[in-house]
Amino acid sequence: MKKNSVQFCPQGHNTLSVGRSKYGSCKKCSKNFGKIFRQQNPEYAKIYNKKYYEKNHVGLKHRSAKYYQQHKKEKQQYNWKYKRIINSNSSQFTQVDYDRLYQIQQGKCVICKRHRIELRYDLHVDHDHQTGIVRGLLCINCNTWLGWSEKFNSQVKKYLRKKHTKKPQKPA
Repeated sequence: MKKNSVQFCPQGHNTLSVGRSKYGSCKKCSKNFGKIFRQQNPEYAKIYNKKYYEKNHVGLKHRSAKYYQQHKKEKQQYNWKYKRIINSNSSQFTQVDYDRLYQIQQGKCVICKRHRIELRYDLHVDHDHQTGIVRGLLCINCNTWLGWSEKFNSQVKKYLRKKHTKKPQKPA
């Protein structure tokens, strides 16, 4: 025999598809309420999260390690240590090579000369995508810009060669 349940919550969510929380309310509404409450009470949320971590740190670390193992391949494809990046002498680029290059560049991006201390992220290994040979260490902004300019260089040059004689019209 089927339980008699209400299909829609007061907000209009279909509880058969989104489910119900352990307190009987719609899961979607409970999630939204919790998010709003944490935003309005950040100190309480901070204390609660700290207590939760202290109580459950072993399980959290276990779940984190399990997640890492399940998604290891995905993470590796974005990490220079797992790409086929080589030195100019055709040997595999290693952490020792990274450290040596970091010292040579004095911890600065080759292009903008900003030091690692000024940056949010570590310096990225820039390499030629066709040969795999390392060119230097770049900050994330210069690395992104360089990759973008290599990909769209001809389109940018073509655009800049165009004669732009018409003045842009101001919106009404």
